[in-house]
This record gives sequence, C-alpha cells and structure tokens, in this order.
Amino acid sequence: MNDEKEFIKNTKPRSGLLIWAIIIVSSCIILEFLAYRHLQETKNDPAILSDISKEGEYTCIDVDYMTDYFASREGKKKIYFLFDLNYIYAVNLNKNAEKRLQKILDYSYDPFAVEKPDTVKVCGTTRLIDPKLKELAIDSYNEIFDKEFLDRDNFEDYLTSYYIDTDSEIDANFLYQSLLLTFFSLIGLSLLYTYFKNAKTLKETLNLHSHEMEKIKSEAVSSETLYYKKSKLYLTKDYIINLAHGFEIYKYEDIVWVYPYELRQNGYVTNKFIYVVTKDSKVHPISTLTTNKKNNAKYDEIYRALLIKVPNALEGYTEDNAEKAKDRYKKV
Repeated sequence: MNDEKEFIKNTKPRSGLLIWAIIIVSSCIILEFLAYRHLQETKNDPAILSDISKEGEYTCIDVDYMTDYFASREGKKKIYFLFDLNYIYAVNLNKNAEKRLQKILDYSYDPFAVEKPDTVKVCGTTRLIDPKLKELAIDSYNEIFDKEFLDRDNFEDYLTSYYIDTDSEIDANFLYQSLLLTFFSLIGLSLLYTYFKNAKTLKETLNLHSHEMEKIKSEAVSSETLYYKKSKLYLTKDYIINLAHGFEIYKYEDIVWVYPYELRQNGYVTNKFIYVVTKDSKVHPISTLTTNKKNNAKYDEIYRALLIKVPNALEGYTEDNAEKAKDRYKKV
C-alpha cells in the first residue's frame, strides 16, 4: 500500500520551494546593495597615491598637464605621464579617459595656447611598476624634458612604485559581482515562478476533480497502484497522477496517444521523456529522467506499464499517428 501521508503532502503547495526562492532573491538584493554601497564609499573616499603600499587600491588625481604616451602594455594599454600642480604620475588611460583629457594634451603641447583647460579628475586602481616599465619611464621622461633628471635612485620620490590603471578594478569587480548576483536572482525568481505556477495548477486540478477526489485518493494509496517516486508519478486503476509539474490528473479514457522522446546533446541522449496526449489535444510530459543505466530501466518500466493501462491509445510518434490522433480529439 502506498503512503497516504506522502500523497496528501503532494496535494499541497511545496513551501520549501517558496522558502528557498525568498532566501535566494532576498540575499541577492541585500548583497547587491552592500556591494554598491562599498563601491560608492570607495569612490567617495579614494586613497592618496603616496600613501598606497599595495596593488588594487582606488585613487584619483587632478590633471593639469600631461605628455603623450611613452609605453604600451598588453598591446593596448597606453601609459602617460600626468601632472597636477605638485607631482608626476604614470597612468594607463582607457579610451574614455583619453577623450576627457584631449584638451589638456593639446594644451600641454601648444606653446601658443592662452587659455588653460579645466582640471580633469582621473581615477583608477594601482598597479606595480615593474622593472621594464620603470626603465621606459626613466628614459622617456628624460628624453621628453631633455635632461637627465629621473633615475633609479630618485624614481620612487617622484612616481612612487605604482602607476594608475583607469580600467578600474573596483568597477570590474562590482560588475562581476552584480552579474553573478543577477544570475542567482534569476534562479530564485525561476523557483518563485515555479512555485506559484505549480500552486495554480494544483488549485485548478483540485477544483476540476473535487467531485472525485475521494476516489482518486483511495486509488493513489491502493496497493495496486504503481508509484514512481523519482518520476513523481502515480499510475492508479483509472488515473495518471502527475506531480512533476505541480499536480495534474488524467483519466486513462481521455488519453488518445502515448509516445517517448529523447533529448540529445552533442549526439548523446541526456534526458528521456514520456508524453501523453489527451482528447483536448493537449500534450503532457509525465515522466522526465536523466539518462543512466538505472534510470533507463525505470523509464522502460514506466512506459510499458502505461501502455498496458491505455491499450486503445496510439503508441509512438509517427506522422501516421499524428494524423490518426486528430480524429480522436474532442471537437469544440
């Protein structure tokens, strides 16, 4: 005899699904808020470059003058000398920063310029100046200003040990976190949608079969009923009770067509389905199992048991059966 408590449990909305959906969505919202607040706090209080002692720190400078780029990294990053009124900085400028600084670059190389452009704030994260870049910076600076001023001994007094990368790491990290949290939020929303969809299906099914629920319950818990827990499927004396998509009940007398279906990926069968088509021409998946030796045997068992229950139904998916099924549908 089948477990009556389990059957009754299956006739109620699965609150666990709702709880997990709420936990996932609410957690993602909270984490997104905290990540955004941290981003804003960091941007509102950037570190001073001279105080920085590690990579990945967010900092800003106010640019008054600049040189053209003196080095490139990774085939696309261009390193410039930027100046405020007191210090020199080595800075990698992305396309947006280059555009914002174009007037200052033009002014810095125009001996006849009269009006100085407004100061431009440039921000980014720190990167360690490696030995090769240091040598390029020393040679380029001395060449640009035509004097042997910068060397290995005084380098860190003027440019520190870091250059600024305007492809801000904190922005990239926030974007990555945001995309990850959005992904998990979508999973949570999907669970939420599934819960309400299944709850709606359950309610509609109970209303539709309210006049015969005692009979359905009696058959469900009968020792003659076949219950496939993994497939969430009951095959009773007179009904299919399908729990895979909420709670659905089909009478054997209403089934006109049964056929299997295999989902393939890269040439391999990954999932097996059993579909039944009812007199109203609706197609219902009643068993979905991933492919492995044990599941394949269970799938074959379910399919054979179902065919015994519906001896008059069309069996297998063929064009001929598709045409014959049309004659068996209820005419609306």
